[in-house]
This record gives sequence, C-alpha cells and structure tokens, in this order.
Amino acid sequence: MVSDDMEELDEITKADLNLEPVKDVIFSVTREEELEGWYDPEKERRLVENTLKINAYKEGKAEGHKEGRKEGLEEGLQQGIEQEKLSTIKKMLEKNIDIDTICDITGFSKSKINEIKDTL
Repeated sequence: MVSDDMEELDEITKADLNLEPVKDVIFSVTREEELEGWYDPEKERRLVENTLKINAYKEGKAEGHKEGRKEGLEEGLQQGIEQEKLSTIKKMLEKNIDIDTICDITGFSKSKINEIKDTL
C-alpha cells in the first residue's frame, strides 16, 4: 500500500470510529499481501468503497428510523388532541351548550358540530 493510500484511508476512518477496526484489518492484510506479492490496489479500493457504502447505508437507515419515529409521535399527538376535542364537544352537546358557543370555543364549524351531534 503506498503512502498516499494509507493517508487517505486514515482520513476516511477518522470521520467514523467504527471504521478503525476495518482500517487495521486492511493494513494488516495489505502488508501480508505486499510481502507475498498478492497485493491488489484495486481490490483494496473496492474493499474500502464497499465498507463505506455499508456504513452509509446503516447511517441512512438509522436516520430514516429516527425521522419515522418522530413523525409517528407527532401524528399520534395530533390524533390525541383531535380525540380530546371531539370528547369535549360531545360533553358540551350533552350539557345542551349552544352550537355557536361550541364553535367559538373549539374552532369547529357548525356542520362538523352537527355531524358529531348526530352520532350521539
């Protein structure tokens, strides 16, 4: 492995500590292959490239999971708020509170309040 390649691999692995063991294996295998005349710089390049792709995939997957969870929590919270509003509207209707007053308090339209009223 030429000096420039070693420096490049060092730079790449500094960005992610998880790649440090991979770098050590690459250096070890490369040294053995160089000694035995089996060294193939293209093979090494592919190995590093594939390792970086795998790492990028794992990071992307984790980020996607995190985003999906966040969106799910936000959606669940919004649904909970809507359920609570519907429950409050039903209670107000059961207490014979004026529909205009319910509209003012909840922000729901008269047609939506009447729709809810029809389900009681």
